[in-house]
Amino acid sequence: MTKLEMFKEIAKESLDVSNLTEETKLDSLGLDSLDIVEIQVAVEEKYSVRFKDANSELVTLGDFINLIE
Repeated sequence: MTKLEMFKEIAKESLDVSNLTEETKLDSLGLDSLDIVEIQVAVEEKYSVRFKDANSELVTLGDFINLIE
């Protein structure tokens, strides 16, 4: 399963994930920082993966999923 597929599996309950790509801007999804953290925790718990600590600003979905180790 790809990192994008992991995100889609978790996010499908609250978002239309049919057109998501790594270039999708997070703000276009209506996600705030709390939403992003909640998705991050859900991905970590479901798939037993960890996210790298990042101090950079997350702009796209690709930025977010590339933090998965």
